[in-house]
Amino acid sequence: MEKAILLLILGIATGLKKQIITIDEGEKLIFSPYVIDLLSDYNLDPNIVDLIHQGTELEDILSIIPETLNNKFEEIHVNTLSVLEQKKRFQLTEHLLDV
Repeated sequence: MEKAILLLILGIATGLKKQIITIDEGEKLIFSPYVIDLLSDYNLDPNIVDLIHQGTELEDILSIIPETLNNKFEEIHVNTLSVLEQKKRFQLTEHLLDV
């Protein structure tokens, strides 16, 4: 599950950097305190929770120091790749969605 979450974060960070999606859409997908609460029962790597938390701050950054927003997108992107690199030895063993 951690790899899937990281790939979602990576996609969102890329979409934000390229202005394909909005911060609001990123929040609806994963960057929200609600999602952090939902995932708290799964004992996720704290680095992943931190990445999601960083995403929850994007709207504040936009309103307070908008000139740093693109740097924050890049930071989330790079940090996600770093955590994903650490997880590369873990194989997906189940389907993400079992129907």
